[in-house]
Amino acid sequence: SSNIFIGQRTISNLTAGAINTATTTFTIPTDIPVKVSYYFGAIVDPTNNVNESNELNNIKYQTTYTSVANSPDLTVSSVNGPISGSPGKPVTITALIHNIGNLDVPYSFLVNYYLSTDNNITTSDILIGQILVWKLTSGYQSTLTTVCTIPSTVALGKYYIGAIADATNVITESNKNNNNNYARTPLNIQQLPDLIVQSVNGPTSGYPGESINITDTIQNIGTANATTSFNVYYYLSSDNTMSSSNIFIGQRTISNLTAGAINTATTTFTIPTDIPVKVSYYFKAIVDPTNNVNESNKLNNNKTSLSSTYVN
Repeated sequence: SSNIFIGQRTISNLTAGAINTATTTFTIPTDIPVKVSYYFGAIVDPTNNVNESNELNNIKYQTTYTSVANSPDLTVSSVNGPISGSPGKPVTITALIHNIGNLDVPYSFLVNYYLSTDNNITTSDILIGQILVWKLTSGYQSTLTTVCTIPSTVALGKYYIGAIADATNVITESNKNNNNNYARTPLNIQQLPDLIVQSVNGPTSGYPGESINITDTIQNIGTANATTSFNVYYYLSSDNTMSSSNIFIGQRTISNLTAGAINTATTTFTIPTDIPVKVSYYFKAIVDPTNNVNESNKLNNNKTSLSSTYVN
């Protein structure tokens, strides 16, 4: 009665002298006592469905035992990424890694990211990046955001983005069958435009209400034409980062931009009359801030001037 039932399988029939061999997957119960050695045992026809000549030989157990101990168990709870991209371009992937085991992961392990033509993610798929995770406590999870690169040689088409926790098998786990997952929406790899701000420059000084000229250069470094019109927004900022504290001063519109083409323009704007004075401001430009153009990379759409203008 102290034996722990872990599962069963069914045999439909068996002719005289025949043999039936099978490998079956079972789960070790989560409430089983640990740090204990167990023997695996099997009983054939425990419910006496078959009328046999001998019922005393229906039990067998393995001659070696299995040690059940506390173990970590890494899972990939979710994977998310973009729906479009281009060969040679970066993609940002978010994965949620969870240790559902009853023991901490004691040292670092890798999470590998792949492109796959199906949703069965394996290490034979196309590796596009990886990130090192430094330990993971039992019951805890870690959200990873990683910038990977689509190989320039990959064929165009739709791929699943997948992640495998501990793809190099550094960690001894209670279950290695739950270490992978994939983004449910495929990534469509296609030729796309990629808009960048090459440069933005303005005067070295000004005053509130003054008209100033800003020159900027926009380029499409992608492999496809930007056929939809898009805007360039301009800001003044007291530092060289984009934030909500930046002061919007105007915009210009570009009707289209072919692959590899450059668009340079000088546009006149007015320094706001209510701007704080005796402050140095950088000029900032953002191309396509309203996402009119489907691009292979949206991480390179802004630029800050190298020099500042002093408003007095």
